[in-house]
Amino acid sequence: MKHSVDAMKKDVSRLSAKQRTYTNMQHDLTQRLDSLPAIVPPMAPARSELLVPRPTDSARAARLEFLRQFPFLERYNLATRDVPFIVDDLRKPFAILRFLPATHWERGVPLPIMVYASASFCELTQYELHELQGCPPVHLGVPDRTQHGQLIQNITHRTYADITDTIQVHPLMRTKNGNIIKTTLRHQAFFDDDGDVRARAP
Repeated sequence: MKHSVDAMKKDVSRLSAKQRTYTNMQHDLTQRLDSLPAIVPPMAPARSELLVPRPTDSARAARLEFLRQFPFLERYNLATRDVPFIVDDLRKPFAILRFLPATHWERGVPLPIMVYASASFCELTQYELHELQGCPPVHLGVPDRTQHGQLIQNITHRTYADITDTIQVHPLMRTKNGNIIKTTLRHQAFFDDDGDVRARAP
């Protein structure tokens, strides 16, 4: 019993010595850190454009900026209407497709071609903009009958006469170098006065 008590006293003594050592080390480190000059993070240049809120700060701002850049959508009154709109952040990849006149339809089905793609969309697919303009979306997408049917359903059973609701699909896409990537895309279609699809944004 006496041996156990002596051993415990030695353990306590060693622990106390280690604690004093750690305390001294912490004190020494604190003094060294206090003697160093304060680190000031670099300041960005005070340019006026950096002080203005980015158009992507909110979905509302992104919508207004998109409408400013693409005036063909003015007829849909998207700036004031409480309707869904596909673009909520201009930094996200997006593309605009135009449907060809009925004389160019394939087997009676509207044939879309790409007329614009954002820089981030081009980066995602590894194509230059001029390489995408004029090509059909099947040039990039891997055909999927189920998802194609969902898009048709969204067009034919829309809430509004001139635009569809946004619909989310998960198609496989083929990049320029041949890689297959899984994506999450939202689609919305816009119609003319005759009820024909005028444009679509994936």
